[in-house]
Amino acid sequence: FVCVSKKGYDPQELDKPCQDTYLFSDSTFVINGKEEKGLFAGVFDGHGPFGLECSILCRDYVSVYL
Repeated sequence: FVCVSKKGYDPQELDKPCQDTYLFSDSTFVINGKEEKGLFAGVFDGHGPFGLECSILCRDYVSVYL
């Protein structure tokens, strides 16, 4: 996992890992009944003790179900 965003500053935990994930995907969308090709881009900003796990879950869910 490579984090491409800047991690926040937490004075209580200076070595806290970046909890963000991202998704770029070629996609086919249906807009007004017509198929259009495009790019889906998403950033998932994790917070809290399970922030990384939550952002990974959201990224993976979106990539399969959206």
